[in-house]
Amino acid sequence: IYKVVDQVSGYSTYSMLAAPLILSGEVIGAIEAVHTNPYIFHPEELQVLQAAAQWAAIAIRNAQQHDNLMRRLRETQTISEINQAIASTLEITRVLQFIVEAAHPLLPGAQRAVIHLLDEEKQGLSPVAMTGLVDIDSETFRMRPGEGVAGKVISEGVTINITDTTRDERFLPLASKSDIRSLLVVPVQSGQNRLGTISVQSAKANSFSAEDERLLSTLGVQAALAIENARLYQASEDWAKE
Repeated sequence: IYKVVDQVSGYSTYSMLAAPLILSGEVIGAIEAVHTNPYIFHPEELQVLQAAAQWAAIAIRNAQQHDNLMRRLRETQTISEINQAIASTLEITRVLQFIVEAAHPLLPGAQRAVIHLLDEEKQGLSPVAMTGLVDIDSETFRMRPGEGVAGKVISEGVTINITDTTRDERFLPLASKSDIRSLLVVPVQSGQNRLGTISVQSAKANSFSAEDERLLSTLGVQAALAIENARLYQASEDWAKE
């Protein structure tokens, strides 16, 4: 018996039944029944608790399926809205800002989101859209390819998910008092052409999952589409003037 629970609850447990909550062959928790009298439970009552555990596991599975369905619906709706924005405007900064703002409902753990684009002349990454951050023109958020996590992502074209920045030497805090604990960065690229990065941050460790990686990658694709669309239009305009 875990006596700390008794201390908190004020109980003095003498009898206990416990059964595992099993979901798809995996133990995800336990259900317990306790009593302050000894020898109070009978074998058939353990069967009742096991049945309750099965129903609880089913309820948890149904709730998870519902949450996954709602998340997929939000994703579909958000991507549709981004596509409409891309089709209706050539103001690239406006579309990219819309994309970083879309990161919040899709990735609940995200407290900040930033899109950096590669400036080939200056050979640096500059922030062009962000949410949850201030001072967009600050040099604090500029970096070179290969420098910091975003710099590695643009150089190597890979996704980097840092679950705890205090334990990962790849993270280089750009401010003296960084509150970032979780960082997820994916490339913004069209084919093999790397245009920049999109990243989300959190002050809590272990904020981003593999599913979050997939969702942010989807937003990265949408950002690349918006950039290429605007550049193609500008190129056609320049050609028409010639």
